Amino acid sequence: MNEGLTVHVTHFSLFTRIMWSVFVLVLIMYLVTLGVLGLPLKERAQQYLDVRADSELSAIATAIQDHVLLRDYPAIEQAFDARTSRFQILTVNLVMPRLKLVNI
Repeated sequence: MNEGLTVHVTHFSLFTRIMWSVFVLVLIMYLVTLGVLGLPLKERAQQYLDVRADSELSAIATAIQDHVLLRDYPAIEQAFDARTSRFQILTVNLVMPRLKLVNI
């Protein structure tokens, strides 16, 4: 009655099973290490970007300080364009009370 029901059992050698086990363990260790180390790296990169943005903001504020006092708006626009053309800032918007650097 059970002649149609057959079970196919694959027999792997001991070496093959050990190698697959080692591979799976190394893969798990790699993923865990990547997750543990990746989070602090992301935070450090964000801190670096924040510090860099603050330094750019202070540099732009210093560059336009005299023009703002004189209300020389074309010179302010030229200073903005000069700063954005030399660095990786695409646009600069003036928002009260401070400058806002927008990277679009």
